Amino acid sequence: MNVWRPLCRAMACLVVPLALLGSQGCSKRLIGAAGLGEATANYWADRGTDLLDIVDVGITFSETARFAVYADELSLLPLGYGVVDGYAFGIGGGNIGWMCFSSCSAGVLGWGYEGLGFGDYDNQGAPAGNAQGVGIGGLVTGPPGRPGWLFSSVHQLHLTWVGAYANANWVQAIDLALGIVGIDICGDDGYRYGLWPWEAGFEPSAYAAEVQKQIAGPPSQTAPTYGSMCLGRSLSPSPGPAK
Repeated sequence: MNVWRPLCRAMACLVVPLALLGSQGCSKRLIGAAGLGEATANYWADRGTDLLDIVDVGITFSETARFAVYADELSLLPLGYGVVDGYAFGIGGGNIGWMCFSSCSAGVLGWGYEGLGFGDYDNQGAPAGNAQGVGIGGLVTGPPGRPGWLFSSVHQLHLTWVGAYANANWVQAIDLALGIVGIDICGDDGYRYGLWPWEAGFEPSAYAAEVQKQIAGPPSQTAPTYGSMCLGRSLSPSPGPAK
C-alpha cells in the first residue's frame, strides 16, 4: 500500500498554514497610527486583547437543555459531540465577562468540525466566532478557520443547563510574544478577529453552515434573551480591506 501520498498531504495540511501565518507582517495599528501617542495606546490595547486570546475558560449556561462532551488536541484529534447556544461567563474569544455563546462540534479523531462563538451570536448559521474543519480529514476538506484558532486545544462539557469549557490557543500565545516587537501573525490587532492573507473581509462560509446544519439540525430561531456584557474583542470592528 502506498502511504506516501496521504502522508505528504497530511504534512502539507500542517506546514502550509504555518507558512501562511509567517507571511503576516507588522501590526497595521502601529504602522497606520497618526502619532506616537496613538501608536502607544494601540500597542498596549492590542497586547491586552492578545493576552485574553491565549486561553478560553469559563462556565456555560443555556435556557433550554443542551448537551456537549467534546475535546480536541491541537486541532488534530477531535472526539465527541456537542451543540450549545446560550451564554458564557469567563474568558473567551478575546473577551472577559458575561457573553453570548454558541458551539457546534463533532469529531471522530480522523475528521471533525468545531464551531465556537463568544460575544457574538448567529442563530442563522455557523457560530460567529470561528468554524473550522479539524483532524487530518477536516484540515483537508475544511472549512478553514481563522488564523488565531489554528492548532487550538478545545475542551467542552455541558450537561442540561450548565457546563464548562477550557481551551488553549497556542498560535495566540505566539502572536502575543511576537506582538511585543510589533509583529501580528494573526492579523487581529484592533479587530474582532483576524483574516488569512488572501482574505479581504469576512464572508460567511456556506460550507461551514451546511456542515453545522448536518450536525445540529436546522438553525435555531431563538435569539438569546440577554446580550453580552463583556470587555475585549467583541467591542472591536470586524476586519476589512486595509486602509
